[in-house]
Amino acid sequence: MKKKKEIIICAIAVLIFLSILIFCHKFCYKQGNWYLIDSNGDFISNIGYEDYVGAIEIEGDMNYLLTRKNSFSPKSKFYRETLFVVNKDGDVIFQDSTGKNGDLTCEGICSLLYKGRRVFLDSKGQIIYSAPDNVTIADYYSFRLGMMPFYYNDVDDPKYGYMNLEGEVVIEPQFSYAELFSEEGLAAVRNDEGKWGYIDVEGKLVIPEEYDYVLGFDEGLSNVQKDHDYYYIDTKGIKVLDFDGGSFSEGFTSTKNDEGKYACIDINGDLITDYIFDGPVSFENGYACGRVNGLYGCIDKTGNFIIKPSFDYLGEFTDFGIAAAKEKDGLYGFIIIKGEWVIEPQFLDVCDFSDGVGVTVVEFPDKE
Repeated sequence: MKKKKEIIICAIAVLIFLSILIFCHKFCYKQGNWYLIDSNGDFISNIGYEDYVGAIEIEGDMNYLLTRKNSFSPKSKFYRETLFVVNKDGDVIFQDSTGKNGDLTCEGICSLLYKGRRVFLDSKGQIIYSAPDNVTIADYYSFRLGMMPFYYNDVDDPKYGYMNLEGEVVIEPQFSYAELFSEEGLAAVRNDEGKWGYIDVEGKLVIPEEYDYVLGFDEGLSNVQKDHDYYYIDTKGIKVLDFDGGSFSEGFTSTKNDEGKYACIDINGDLITDYIFDGPVSFENGYACGRVNGLYGCIDKTGNFIIKPSFDYLGEFTDFGIAAAKEKDGLYGFIIIKGEWVIEPQFLDVCDFSDGVGVTVVEFPDKE
């Protein structure tokens, strides 16, 4: 009788131990240094994540991809690293211990790499489409105008086509490469000879495949290259601007000279700055932040500096007037248009605030 009780006690102890082990495996995560904060610098939640992966937009709301690890050694078979999709309220809408990546998507559809497949989520974190094994969707691809490029990976000569969210083919695979559709309803596609053109949403070639290089359309214009000549065309394929540059934003883009310096140029082809920037600059909410001789500043649409180059980093200003900034050889914080700190420098790394969203993620230094 005594031996039977000992066996029962041992069995109960083993079950308790296994239960604790399973609990730790699934739920006992290390506390990391990445936190959600609001535009006042206050915590949205007290959960600390170990790494920040990226931000995604679902049905107009920004969500954040963060990871946490459990307390087991990476060498242990019980080791677990989990990807969390966290909304702006700090709530987890999706989590997975195998997901490693995510990307920004359009039209309210979020895609993630989940157990080796690209899947798409709704705002509640429910999987609404999972790509089959023979379908490849690039990490950066997303749905625009209700369709997305894809190719079949089980054929000898894969061609790109377009599918909708139900996985139905809407434009048959026929291109050697294909890009996302723009808001203008056009997508850049490449033929087997390496030449680029543009199709409409029905798959009809509306701008001939005659270019060696193209960008997508923005604000009705696209930069193209033909016979070593760079210029801009409109949505009818007509040449309208004769210079090389990037995509237009708020009526401006940037162009580069032979010395590798960039200047801001308007939609009429007139320079509003000299060639002073170290890289391309783009306007957002009326301002453009750029680097001059290694330091970041900010200009308005007249080309005048409202913040002189003085920061190691300066992000884009949101529609509510806040940008991430980093002091020279210092920490990150957030400033307003006047260049004044609204959240003092105290972070090792940050994600920029987004338009209309008063929430972001930041990394605090290790506590001593």
